[in-house]
Amino acid sequence: MEIHRSDLWISLVDRGHDSWYIEDATGESRVIDIGAGAPGESTAGKSLASTKTWRMIMKDNSRVVWSRLMCTVLVLFAAMLTVYAADPYWMGHLWDAGYAKYKISSSVPGQYHDDIENAAAKWSAASPFYFQKTTQEPLYVGGHLAFGDPPWWAIAYTDVWYSDSNSMRYFMVTFDADLPQGWTDAPCWQAWVSELRIFSVALHELGHALDFKSVTDTDTVMYSQYRCYTDLYQRDRNAVDGLY
Repeated sequence: MEIHRSDLWISLVDRGHDSWYIEDATGESRVIDIGAGAPGESTAGKSLASTKTWRMIMKDNSRVVWSRLMCTVLVLFAAMLTVYAADPYWMGHLWDAGYAKYKISSSVPGQYHDDIENAAAKWSAASPFYFQKTTQEPLYVGGHLAFGDPPWWAIAYTDVWYSDSNSMRYFMVTFDADLPQGWTDAPCWQAWVSELRIFSVALHELGHALDFKSVTDTDTVMYSQYRCYTDLYQRDRNAVDGLY
């Protein structure tokens, strides 16, 4: 079917189809169902008032474009919310085995081993992923935690290595052995203690071993500044559970 539009009339030429295209001056078209005319019947004399019909068609086209645009925006927004809920600060790599072994170096004083193990257990309890303590060497899936000399600006630092673009291979957590404030295994409620809690720092650093980055948000143990933690936030649990 073809549409011939004049200033006052839209003339319909029937070519035997019930569904016809109406095209405006810019080339934009719209399928409509006329339901009139037998195949081959000329409807050149069956004209529609152009003003009313044309406005109706253009209004309908605008609704279609607007609806499609809104659907696209909503789909993208939903995708962003899904990603945020699952991995709000994840850098994109996973432990393919679903677990990571770790060994506490002999450089870490024995009094801090339990706190490090408890920090690993908090992450392990949040999802099917788990940290597994080991004394074996070498470590093919996992990493080490030690006292040593991290970068000058850090109280502790985690190095991470990847086996390919998507897989975690090894991590190394280094606590500052010469920290001016010193370390302690005292609980957070002992507010008068000036030393830094090894549990809180281990909880944060093991988050890096899961490929989570430090952030400025305060509703996560991945907050970039030191704070005393007793557990993961719900956001942390959701993040690791969403990945594994």
